[in-house]
Amino acid sequence: METSFIIPAYNEEKYIEDCLRSIYALEELADFEILVVDNGSTDRTTVLVEEKFPEVKILKEKRRGPNWARQMGFENSKGEMIIFIDADTRPPTHWYKRIHHYFDSTASLVALSGPYRYYDGSLWVKLIIELLFTKFIAPLEQFLIHDVFRKGTLFYGADMAVKRDALEKIGGLDTRIVFFGDDTDLGRRLLEAGDVKFLNSLWVYSSARRLKWEGAKVLVSYTVNFISQLFFKKVITKDHKDIR
Repeated sequence: METSFIIPAYNEEKYIEDCLRSIYALEELADFEILVVDNGSTDRTTVLVEEKFPEVKILKEKRRGPNWARQMGFENSKGEMIIFIDADTRPPTHWYKRIHHYFDSTASLVALSGPYRYYDGSLWVKLIIELLFTKFIAPLEQFLIHDVFRKGTLFYGADMAVKRDALEKIGGLDTRIVFFGDDTDLGRRLLEAGDVKFLNSLWVYSSARRLKWEGAKVLVSYTVNFISQLFFKKVITKDHKDIR
């Protein structure tokens, strides 16, 4: 199955090289393409990609927002499997192999997502987010919203694998959403096309930079918009500091 990796990028010169190298290091990687969608960068993001990864396709999307960039990548990709990751993400070597294993073993499955492990987070971030939330709170939350209330699913924007035909069926990404709630909206709508899973075993490494910049404020914004998307199908946060 041909795979398209789509990476939205806004001033990611510090992270993009490690992200791309981690993709090339994935086990059983074959028949794939990588698309980096520059979303108005003013640094050397695209220059680094052009110099060190000339085989990577670079697209430019001036309309700001990760979903605009993801949609641009999707429309210009050719893979049957679409994998969205962020530029500060580093998937472990077994990640791609696990994705294909799950899709091959479940015919009704149309999308997968998983949690983050922070490679640059403090000890407290690792304990609170990775241990308390990921191991205990997230599974309970997923059980309630997905299995009990059937309102949606946990779905993380830097770790999303989606079948192309499912994404086409729901009309692609909702580009009206600027930032918060974009992944929750996508996961909820993909349930219309088939089964969507959030699996702790499908984790990726990610940067804790947003937590460093905004602290508890960003966690509140994520939580409020997550709940709003699930129950009211809208985003509460209208204006926010650009923290991509």
